[in-house]
Amino acid sequence: MGRTVTTISDLIDSGQGLWLEGLAGEHATLSLLADNRQGHSIAGLSVTLDACDRVLQAGKVFDQLIQEKLREGFYGGRLAMELLIADALHAANLMLPNFQKSGGLNGWVAVPYSPLSTNDTANMPETVPLDDARYRQPNLMISIAGLPSRLPTIESLITLNISLNIGLLFSSLQLRAVAETILQAFEGCLIAGRKPSSSCFLTIPVNRLLAGFSHLFPEKSAVACVNAVLLEICLVARDLFETRRWQRVMEFGAQRPRLVCSFAGSIELCRSNLSLVREIGAVCSVAARCQDSGSSVPDRIPTVPDGKAGHRDQQQQSASGSICAGIDIEMLANSLQKDEDDALLRSWISLLDTIARKSAALTAVCHV
Repeated sequence: MGRTVTTISDLIDSGQGLWLEGLAGEHATLSLLADNRQGHSIAGLSVTLDACDRVLQAGKVFDQLIQEKLREGFYGGRLAMELLIADALHAANLMLPNFQKSGGLNGWVAVPYSPLSTNDTANMPETVPLDDARYRQPNLMISIAGLPSRLPTIESLITLNISLNIGLLFSSLQLRAVAETILQAFEGCLIAGRKPSSSCFLTIPVNRLLAGFSHLFPEKSAVACVNAVLLEICLVARDLFETRRWQRVMEFGAQRPRLVCSFAGSIELCRSNLSLVREIGAVCSVAARCQDSGSSVPDRIPTVPDGKAGHRDQQQQSASGSICAGIDIEMLANSLQKDEDDALLRSWISLLDTIARKSAALTAVCHV
């Protein structure tokens, strides 16, 4: 645990906004981060399905809560959401002082959204209790994939003033579609006479983009293509949020969505893009795990000197654009989005299986 916190502190001390991924039931780590933050930019953290599954299989962190919820009649997907929400709420309470101190800029906690849910909020299953007052925790948000089929759900959630961490955005077109959905929801709030109060983070899985391009090119060329795609996404986002429609909703209180660039420990990607991330005010997402699970955060993330970033990015875009010539970026982005959404579904099913086995074991012990 100490190595992870030291690494995160090094990154924060460099002035880079940070989002932590892969925490669940690891409250000692969260407490240490919260206690030592001292105004640094931990924008937020995500409680993930895989992390929760890993913690359930590894120990007894959730045993007491599972027993309590079983006595209350929870099982299956509802029990899974109860565990995830309870864990996220604990983390949110730890990060609440940071959230309040930053005026809502930092200190967010994202809880996963069931991938088995429908796209119509009027018919959502009980595994997503949208009327649950716990979702009104000021620094708690829902993680949801930015798939085309989920856009109606995203709009409805924002209309309900629920903050979102929208992930799996692999191209500028995918980002445009999500941004338009957010904007329509904000405009709908204004038409209804309500101030738009949802905060949104838009996550770009840069590390997964690299995996996709690595199937097509050698490593250096793949990195160059990823850099070009990321640059295009960042520039499109910057220009998009400066349009008159966006400026209008922000004048009435809507918050500008923030980009989260997920590097997941790829040193080369961090080296080539960190100054761009800083220039546009994006958040850098890294994995954070306990020592016994290993850490995918690099010991040091090399920084790119500030200044002349725009000139460097133009050169990078030109060089990388020639390398990516002939590649259907949107086809690749759509394929990656589908693959990652399928992986989320598998993670959800695995978590349900682990909870079922854990519940059966705890029930058996109680009956002995």
